[in-house]
Amino acid sequence: MMPSRDQDPVGNDVEVQQSARASQGGEVNQLVRGKQINGLSGKAAVAIVAAAMSIALGAFLALAALGGSEHSQSEQPINSAAAGGQSARSSPSYDPASGPLAGSANGIKVVLSAHSEGGLLASKYLPTAEEEREYLFNKFGEVYSKPGYHAFWSKQDSAHVGQYWYKLTIVNTGGTAVRIVDIKPVVLQREAPISEVLYPPCCGAGGEDAVRAALNLDDPHPSLMQGSESYFEGHSVSIGPGGSFDITIDSKVQKFYCAYYLDMQYVDTSGNLLHLKITNPGDRPSAPFALTAFAISGTYQRVYTPKLLDVSSGWRDGSYVRSDNQTYPAGQPATSSP
Repeated sequence: MMPSRDQDPVGNDVEVQQSARASQGGEVNQLVRGKQINGLSGKAAVAIVAAAMSIALGAFLALAALGGSEHSQSEQPINSAAAGGQSARSSPSYDPASGPLAGSANGIKVVLSAHSEGGLLASKYLPTAEEEREYLFNKFGEVYSKPGYHAFWSKQDSAHVGQYWYKLTIVNTGGTAVRIVDIKPVVLQREAPISEVLYPPCCGAGGEDAVRAALNLDDPHPSLMQGSESYFEGHSVSIGPGGSFDITIDSKVQKFYCAYYLDMQYVDTSGNLLHLKITNPGDRPSAPFALTAFAISGTYQRVYTPKLLDVSSGWRDGSYVRSDNQTYPAGQPATSSP
């Protein structure tokens, strides 16, 4: 995107690179040469297309819940009018607060409004012979209504392999403006990659326009990055009452299994610095996000590969085929890229 030129309060030209989008009345504030400038952009539309099986697999990505929020004081209160006080535009076809809940506190709501579909999944859980017969070796179209099907996938504690993108929509449901000053990844667990079970993908889905930030979980102190810069280094995002802000996070890992949550820090109109814990919505409340590298040896105890016995039939007639001690090609893409 081409930079534009604005003037600071004393009449000096300031070059502005608009590199972020906010939706539903949210402003993106950037600090350029020590001065704050505001840019406003439109909302992103929600569009996810994926096969039902991948949705079922992805919905149960979860680990144990860990919690905690913290409250402290910041230096400067925000001016409600200057910091994104514009109300959100109403739309009968779009509700920015809809979607699986990833965090909520003090009038701020965070939902997972889009995420990777398909892609490789890895799990430490080895299905029993009975579970294989019931939920893996039967036709896909017949297993969803079986008792215990969702509980079976829930206990997989599966993690995406290699990379995983997800979009967060942060909505101000309160009556006063707030300013987001940081979103920090908090790593809960880092260990050797999963090597027990691998589930190759059968499909994928696309993403949406939003602020994009990269998250490298191999970094001992990971941060949301744009290029070589931390996104919130020199940036803050103000959200007026009823407004929202979209951010898509491209997380990657090549060396470890990693579980983490996001600590969103924001300032209210009284100058209080507040914290909101953002976790992965799913079958278990407050479950962290989880991502794993390929097994170090490249070999998994089991690989369950989706297969259609008749290429002319639909996915409902397919089932899993098990292979033991199989080396999976490490060059395979982990998820579809938006």
